[in-house]
Amino acid sequence: MLEKLVKKKINLIISLTCVFALGLILGLFFDYFYDLNDDVLIKDILSGAYSGIPSAYNNQNLWLFGGLISLLYRVCNAIPWYGIILIGFQYGSLLIILERSLRLIDNQKLWVKIVTAVSEILLFASLMLSHLVNIQYTLTVSFMAGAAILWLICSDSSAGTKDFIIQNIPTAIILFVAFNLRSEMLLLMFPFICVAGFIKWSFEDRIFCKQNFIKYLSTLGMMIIGLVVAFTINSLAYSNSSWQKFCDFFDARTELYDFQVIPAYEGNEEFYESIELVPQEQILFENYNYGIDERIDNQKMWDVANYADSKNPKNTNTFARLKEKLKLYIYQLSHGEGPGSDYPRNIVGAALYLIAIVMILSKGKWAGFVDLILLFVGRSAIWLYMMMGDRMPDRITHSLYFVEVCVLIGLVLMLERMQKSSVFILNFLIMVLLVIIMLPKESRNLTEDQQLRLETENKYISLYKETDANADNYYLMDVYSSVDGTERVFGPLKSVSKSNVDILGGWICYSPLQDQKESQYGIFDMESALINDSTYFVKDRIQSMDWLLDYYEYKNIPIKIDKISDIANGEFEIYAVNRQ
Repeated sequence: MLEKLVKKKINLIISLTCVFALGLILGLFFDYFYDLNDDVLIKDILSGAYSGIPSAYNNQNLWLFGGLISLLYRVCNAIPWYGIILIGFQYGSLLIILERSLRLIDNQKLWVKIVTAVSEILLFASLMLSHLVNIQYTLTVSFMAGAAILWLICSDSSAGTKDFIIQNIPTAIILFVAFNLRSEMLLLMFPFICVAGFIKWSFEDRIFCKQNFIKYLSTLGMMIIGLVVAFTINSLAYSNSSWQKFCDFFDARTELYDFQVIPAYEGNEEFYESIELVPQEQILFENYNYGIDERIDNQKMWDVANYADSKNPKNTNTFARLKEKLKLYIYQLSHGEGPGSDYPRNIVGAALYLIAIVMILSKGKWAGFVDLILLFVGRSAIWLYMMMGDRMPDRITHSLYFVEVCVLIGLVLMLERMQKSSVFILNFLIMVLLVIIMLPKESRNLTEDQQLRLETENKYISLYKETDANADNYYLMDVYSSVDGTERVFGPLKSVSKSNVDILGGWICYSPLQDQKESQYGIFDMESALINDSTYFVKDRIQSMDWLLDYYEYKNIPIKIDKISDIANGEFEIYAVNRQ
């Protein structure tokens, strides 16, 4: 009886063993961190550390996801729900990817399955090592997209329309959850999911029959309906006029800070004068501390964003820029280790394309070439689109490589399934070579990174001990002094209240949530609050205070600034800002 059960669940057992072993090893050697200060702020909002009350509204996740996580924090605030759920999504996605991969080669011997699973988990660990322990919600979406891709590719083609759609309900659910986690990133991944569906379709015996059109288009429709439902719920949740106003400001801020370059005052005096901004206010855009000046509203933020866009070189000669980016794209794909190259991820991608080509030739499945061409054209279009926008951070590029690898693995294993492979050993050796190239370097980089993160976290621990010890005071922080904020998911800051600390700008600035937080301390604008006796200014030792002196001088408010304390051996400095 037990033997039959083990045989029936062997794919799950092998996959669980591999994923558990990876999680155990990483847990023994590394700490789980929130990757960016954005992730920390999302966690703080959801947990109530930001405002004192767990909130679903953070404008990064959709409301439904935020609502469920904030509810968990209300039930038990001592558990770091947000971090646990992201980690769970990532390892759960790897489990799905491995288990579905092994289902694709059910006709292979046990040793082939074990070798496939081990080589896959090592390859994914090499590709995403830092992202498995330094968690970032954007990357989590890519893990989930990869899981959806393998679930879709592994579904039973011989099933009827109804059964095929039912089989892919989990695919739609994964995408629905991922969309609620980070909608923009899931939409960027969605073309890869469509290509995965096309690959699956291309392996049908009768590609162009009516049943297959209904089967695959209905499955696609089910996925899209899920996304529409999530978007609709979020729109209703943010339909309040105060949140609508903030969302408009948030969009303007995103356009300016993520996609444009802030115009200097010098050389653009006529524009700034036309929108009634002086140099002392323009500098607030550059140092991100615009929250101190309530004259910088939605309209002014859009005015600066639109003007920056009009001055952006990318709008002057689109064809010339496309030509330039195409050269860069080819360089990144084709070059080895060096500045500007995607090495070693480009090597991984090239190797998997090569494996797929060898498999297609071996099996005589010529439709596979159409699949590869479609995949490469699609990925090239997405990469060039991102390059034209001059926004290619690692969290996006690594995600794109990850989902592309998942599609390629799905294609290779479908070819493997057609009959016993004559090129399996070659595939395995290439995978091992890729791991040998990547894993040691990625491990060294991660070890160094984690040491820096621990040092950074320690200075924030010192800061929040100080603010917690003075709960009646309020602390306003220079934005760029906060950008390296990081903390361990299971570390001492997981449940620390930061309800008396805020930054002078950033993406939650001017939100109803910030208004609610500040009103608890009798604060209704940062400019006047900062010169009150119980409000203090926080900065790191690098950032200058000249802008602050200039700003109050422009406002005809004479001030004096006195240092109150040094935190973490001078890493942070706390000042009292008072009228003279």
